[in-house]
Amino acid sequence: MIAKHSLHGHLYADDSQVCGFCRSNSADVQHLRSVSINCISDIADWKKCNRLQLNSSKSEFIWCASSRRVKKLDCNPFVIGTDAVQPKNEVRDLGLILNRDLSMTSHITGLVRTSFAILRQLRSVSRSLTQDATRHLVQSLILSRIDYCKGRLSRLLS
Repeated sequence: MIAKHSLHGHLYADDSQVCGFCRSNSADVQHLRSVSINCISDIADWKKCNRLQLNSSKSEFIWCASSRRVKKLDCNPFVIGTDAVQPKNEVRDLGLILNRDLSMTSHITGLVRTSFAILRQLRSVSRSLTQDATRHLVQSLILSRIDYCKGRLSRLLS
């Protein structure tokens, strides 16, 4: 159904994502907007026929562009069902926070903040633990968070 609208979909157990791409001129943006709204409407109709419901109040969308063009993005809301969904500056995608300019600064800032908070907590109990136990805690609580989505983070450096 999503491919019928020339869009791309990512389906998860309780979450669905619809993605589309266009050039930054206003005609292409308006076309992508109308195609996306029609696709979401078709999905909502399919869900209704199968006794499911699209929760439009939890729906989010984000326009992504380069940092130069992010100011030119369309800020008008999408109308999904009876709800008007405002564009977000950042969205969460399976634990990864994506910014409008795809810089991932929010994700990295949150990761650093969480890691330092864990290190402060570990410092207070590390005297009661062996060096091996402390190392295992650091690996499981901090390195696993840094390792998560490392493929996307590494692409920022290249």
